[in-house]
Amino acid sequence: MAIYAAFHIITVLGKTYVDSLSEEPTIVDGYQLPIYIVAGIHFIILLMCGAMLMTKKYFWLVTVACIVISLYTRFFFEDIVIWVN
Repeated sequence: MAIYAAFHIITVLGKTYVDSLSEEPTIVDGYQLPIYIVAGIHFIILLMCGAMLMTKKYFWLVTVACIVISLYTRFFFEDIVIWVN
């Protein structure tokens, strides 16, 4: 889960940054803030799962909660956009 969270942060924020520099950005202006909020959520997931890996204390309930939150942000992104805007 920690690897997925880091991958999500790098790819999404990287694409957002590169698109904002290009002449024809593919990201709608209304999606900028929700993208950063979702990246922040994934950063928190990265910190929690990374801490569990470093301390070698695994809590399956936390891992399952992180998976559910990650899936929610992926499949219901439009709802997050409506909620934020």
